[in-house]
Amino acid sequence: MFMTKKLILPFVLALALSALPSCNSSSDDVEYTYSSSVLVSGFYLAQDDDVLDSLQNVYFSIDLENAQIFNADSLPYGTDISRLIPSITTVSTVSAVTLTFTTEEGTDSVVNYLTSSTDSIDFSYPPVKLKVTSQSGTVERLYEIRVNVHQTKPDTLAWNSIQSASLPTSLSSLKAQRTAKHGDTYYCLTEGNGVYCLATTTNPADPQWTTAEISLPFTPDVNSLRQTDDAMYMMSQDGDLYTSQDFASWTCVDSGWHYLYGGYEDQLMGCKESAGAYKIVSYPNGDEWAMPSSFPVSGCSVPVVYDTQMSYTAQMLMVGGYDSDGDMLDTTWAFDGDTWANITRAALTEPISEMAVVPYDLFSVTSSTWAPVQYPALVAVGGLTEEGINRTVYYSRDWGMTWAEAPDLMQLSDEVPVYYGSSAFVYSTTMHLSRADQGWSELAVRKLYPQCTFLPVGRQSRVTEAITEWECPAIYMMGGYDEDGTCVNEVWRGVILRYTFDPVY
Repeated sequence: MFMTKKLILPFVLALALSALPSCNSSSDDVEYTYSSSVLVSGFYLAQDDDVLDSLQNVYFSIDLENAQIFNADSLPYGTDISRLIPSITTVSTVSAVTLTFTTEEGTDSVVNYLTSSTDSIDFSYPPVKLKVTSQSGTVERLYEIRVNVHQTKPDTLAWNSIQSASLPTSLSSLKAQRTAKHGDTYYCLTEGNGVYCLATTTNPADPQWTTAEISLPFTPDVNSLRQTDDAMYMMSQDGDLYTSQDFASWTCVDSGWHYLYGGYEDQLMGCKESAGAYKIVSYPNGDEWAMPSSFPVSGCSVPVVYDTQMSYTAQMLMVGGYDSDGDMLDTTWAFDGDTWANITRAALTEPISEMAVVPYDLFSVTSSTWAPVQYPALVAVGGLTEEGINRTVYYSRDWGMTWAEAPDLMQLSDEVPVYYGSSAFVYSTTMHLSRADQGWSELAVRKLYPQCTFLPVGRQSRVTEAITEWECPAIYMMGGYDEDGTCVNEVWRGVILRYTFDPVY
């Protein structure tokens, strides 16, 4: 349950009419387990800019079932909580409210809150005990208060876990792989010694895909597998373009293709080459564009298509790759349905080809509210540099115009494998407080600060039932190639820390 000082009066009035049910349930047949006469309905810390800007805006949750009061988002690393003044709201008729805390010397100190409400409390040695006594003196409730502070320098982009599994294939030796999503289905195509295996699923969180060896009417460039809104496409080794709706049958629809970028709505975007001259083309519309200078002709990231309030049309972007001179690129190119443009303001720190780029919302915490703010971002992982495999994780807050190295805690530990040419997706699964995730093996990650709960900005009302499950988006990296060009039989998925926090109720 969450309360702020703005919500105190409605709660006091409501609870004056009835006792509060256990487990935060709204059902009519609940068993009442404690009295509203000792209810704590509001808690915050008094302003003290010497401790923290906007300290009074830090959100605190009140768990009435377990008698716990705590700040859902930990305060910044190093915050001094040894002399804080709490503001506590109870019903007006209580006879006693006392705070007991442990001093630096290890002794207990007791403050009578009703007579000394401006006394400071040392929250450094949790928990601080808050005892509320009813007007009659016959009912008491003991609460525990914790002011959480990050134990290491925090970063809301930190990886919480990296897990691995094997690629969904029946082939023992792989030479090529690519995964594409068409509709609600994921298609993982692998090739080994001229044998092709197709694995399908609607839930990549489940390592058990449906697999079967398949025959194709052409020799495919497996890495060229792409999708649009209404079809899948793949090139043959000699540049013919094939399309399919369901992977069961393929039809040759064009020829002379050099590289497939990916789908923009119902159009496939790619490039053709003739006598050393390149042009950008689309299918099935057949539109053509002159190839701009330093435009990728291969090796760029699979496009990300997105909508923004700044544009009437969908936008598509691609990062890195090789230009027609064979030079590796560090730029972002975008398409709005009509025009191609280099939108780069701040490029990658070095040229990279075949990166995996996904849209993945991240978080920032402002000092005005000390509450997490979710914002759209792009996350780029892996790829090949001029020196070898890229291990730097990049992110962009403005859809590829400005790239920066992600903060340290978002960088991958040495034990986590990174490749080039991986297929990448974001897929949300339902997390449960008590349900283990089967079929995935944990990989090492750097030590992170203890988990805590968080409350999305703007949600300032209590729910009627405890939340035990919530959606958690993860980044899935399917296969790829190591520095020697060997196809790897691996899938790993990573989850940003904040998405794994237990929800506040």
